[in-house]
Amino acid sequence: MSGSRAKPTAGFPSQGDAIRAMLMNGTSAADTARSLSCTLNNVFRSARRRGMAQAKIWINSETVDAINAAGRSRGVSPTFLMQHLLHVIARDDMFDAVLDDGEGGK
Repeated sequence: MSGSRAKPTAGFPSQGDAIRAMLMNGTSAADTARSLSCTLNNVFRSARRRGMAQAKIWINSETVDAINAAGRSRGVSPTFLMQHLLHVIARDDMFDAVLDDGEGGK
C-alpha cells in the first residue's frame, strides 16, 4: 500500500504534477522524460490523465518567425506562447474575435 502515495518530484507534490508543469512551460515531452528520469510513455499517459492533449500541426515559416519573435520579446518559449494563446482563445471564447470571418454561431 505504501506504493500508492504520490512522491514529491522536482519540487512538485507528484511526478504527474511535475510533468504537467514542465509541459505547460514549453518543455518538450522528451526533455521532460529525461529530466524526471521516466519514460516518454509515462509523460504522455500522465498528461492525458491531467486533461492535456498533444497536437502536431504544420505551420508556415512566416508564422514560425512571428511566433519566435513574439516569444523572445515576452521571454517565453514559442511552445509556451502558442499553448497560452490557444488556452486564452478557448477559455474566453474569442474564436470569432480572432478569426473575424463571420463563421461563428452557424
